Amino acid sequence: MSQEKMRQHPRSQRPINLLPTTVKQEDRSHTRDVASLQTTRSPSSLSRRLGSSLLLFCLLCSFLLLLPSNFGRSSSSSHHLDPLGGPLRSLLVRLLPSISAEERKEEDVNLSRAKRILSKHPLIDGHVDVPVYSRYVYKNRVEDIPFDLPPTQNGTFPMPGQVDIPRLRLGRSGGYFWSAYVACPTKEEVGENFENASKTQAIQETMEQFDVIKQFVDKYPKEFEFTSTAKSARKAFSKGKMISFIGLEGGHSLGNSLHTLRAFASLYKKEGEIVGPMRYLTLTHTCHNVWADSSSEQPPRWNGVSPFGVRLIHELNRLGIVPDLSHTSDSTTSQAIRISKGPVMLSHSSARNLTGDSVVRNVPDSILHQLKTSWIQQGKDNIVMINVLPDFLGGARDLETIVNHVEHISSIVGRDHVGLGTDFDGMLESPIDFQDVTRYPHLVARLLARGWSEKEVIDFSGRNVLRVLESAERLAVQLEREGERPDNSRFEDFFPS
Repeated sequence: MSQEKMRQHPRSQRPINLLPTTVKQEDRSHTRDVASLQTTRSPSSLSRRLGSSLLLFCLLCSFLLLLPSNFGRSSSSSHHLDPLGGPLRSLLVRLLPSISAEERKEEDVNLSRAKRILSKHPLIDGHVDVPVYSRYVYKNRVEDIPFDLPPTQNGTFPMPGQVDIPRLRLGRSGGYFWSAYVACPTKEEVGENFENASKTQAIQETMEQFDVIKQFVDKYPKEFEFTSTAKSARKAFSKGKMISFIGLEGGHSLGNSLHTLRAFASLYKKEGEIVGPMRYLTLTHTCHNVWADSSSEQPPRWNGVSPFGVRLIHELNRLGIVPDLSHTSDSTTSQAIRISKGPVMLSHSSARNLTGDSVVRNVPDSILHQLKTSWIQQGKDNIVMINVLPDFLGGARDLETIVNHVEHISSIVGRDHVGLGTDFDGMLESPIDFQDVTRYPHLVARLLARGWSEKEVIDFSGRNVLRVLESAERLAVQLEREGERPDNSRFEDFFPS
């Protein structure tokens, strides 16, 4: 990746120099400039932006009401009526305050309900890119990151981006999956058949990301706790700590080795636990790898999952790690659902139906129906966690649009199979009126306003994803009892020299 001189962020106390031009390439047609990432709007500034057509309407009507009562009349033509005269002006005078007051009251009630719910039940974000931000903006010097500093007097936060401890607490966060991501290696680096994939820097860099995540958790023990199982997550939340799972984003981070997978899976594993904090592996990122095809690279290499990738998915099942199908091609996704013996997830994906086929990163209805069928007919649990990156939302790119994606996906897979995977700190520009983690309660409040029950929003917030993790844990126990052992298949078994 190319590099460029970066200016010092106005809210940062340290200069940022020579950073990669891409913080995280969600799609190769949308290259991200890191310099822009450092200018993310603060909650205080974005909150001033009007996010509702109702408010615009009210402001317009209020202006019209201030017009003189004879405005629009001709002195020589008494039949030219005042457009806001008589009954219409009286109606607006009576109606406008009651509408705004009623709307404010309903919003306040739902927001209060949402905050009360999230104080008792965890909202678990399926994909947060704090480690990515740490790597590209702070060169992984955790000691330099103002992750716990409160806002300044003008309301801005010393920590750029969308995530830090003060904002997590304001947003009633229950925790999240820390994303361990590094950029895809080049085709030249990995070789024609990925024979050199294990010789790239990806494995070392991913190990560094795991270490950075541990440094964060260790540095703030009152705020975070590593969690491996759904049970340990509930326990951590009950102690007032934020749940900390790890999601490994991209099979290229394994090179071409199942041994590497098991090494990552064992990191920070507690005694007596069947799994470690790493609870999902995203099969691909924006590049094909030895395991499967990505949605972001053409032409396909395997037309879905490779023969070696089948072994990978079965090994994930044995380890209690959920195959994550965000970023994968449609063929990969469809095949992985069938290949997996247990649950799958899409940790940060939105609905293609609402954005058009050009946004291939989003999940199509055909896959959503397949997920529903695999659950109903085969009992394979699953969850789709909605991404809020504006490029993947379409429409107005605001909170209402996010809710539309939640509603569409849940209308097919069911409300007990959806969650939230924001991709915060992996984006340059956040959605209007959902600018950072402080806005979690506002999303829950909007779902309540759409008619979701408290049980349904509790499920959406975290109970659904914990259920999926428990399903993977049960499968791992079952496979162990059946005598499943580590798969020592090697790259050379599928690509003999």
